[in-house]
Amino acid sequence: MYYLTIAHTINSYEYRKSSSMVSTTTDGRVAEEFTADVCIYGWVPRVAITCAPMNTIDAVDTEDTEFLKRKGLPYYESPVYLNQKEVALRCGFLPHFIVGFMVGSKFYVNPAISRSMDKMQEMRSFRELNVFKHQVITYGLDVDQSNFEEFCRKTKFKRYYTFDGKSYEIHCLYEER
Repeated sequence: MYYLTIAHTINSYEYRKSSSMVSTTTDGRVAEEFTADVCIYGWVPRVAITCAPMNTIDAVDTEDTEFLKRKGLPYYESPVYLNQKEVALRCGFLPHFIVGFMVGSKFYVNPAISRSMDKMQEMRSFRELNVFKHQVITYGLDVDQSNFEEFCRKTKFKRYYTFDGKSYEIHCLYEER
């Protein structure tokens, strides 16, 4: 994944259109430089895959080369673009990890956050609340995805992906011409 991320970062715009990686950043100012219409805010869970019962999202922080160093594999001493603080996501953000998005000066909150807050009100102990918080941070919000493809067809999206905890699948909404 690290090498795919580097290829995604250094290659041309035409390649990025067909890349399965999506560039994100941990710096809001950098995001504003690269977005003309909408900026999505979310998080990427930091869980060792061996500890989790299922994978949640593939992400590569190009500054984290510790694994490559231990294995004796080649790596960049510094990120391709130093100030971008890039984290590449495989296929994109899952809605379970989206806090909301900004269009112009308006921020739209993911409705799943309200559902999570309602569930938190039902918690009877600090321990129960901590377990719930850990679940949300690790596995994301509880998102209602019924009629998702139908909803996507009402947008300008051309494709979307699904992830079942083991594999990614890209779905095209319209026939390629």
